[in-house]
Amino acid sequence: MMHPDILTAVAQTRIDDHARRRAARPASWRYGDAAPPAPDTRERPAESTEPAAETERVPAGQR
Repeated sequence: MMHPDILTAVAQTRIDDHARRRAARPASWRYGDAAPPAPDTRERPAESTEPAAETERVPAGQR
């Protein structure tokens, strides 16, 4: 019979190999339709440096 330490080492190697192969798969294989969204690489318009326009406040009874 094999020594328990050898069996543990073989089992851990198999677990590590499986995890490595699983991590190398595309996200669509791992998550199916629930794949995490790709990072947004679209350009965003520059933010305006003008102050926001203030709106006139109307008392609650006059709305």
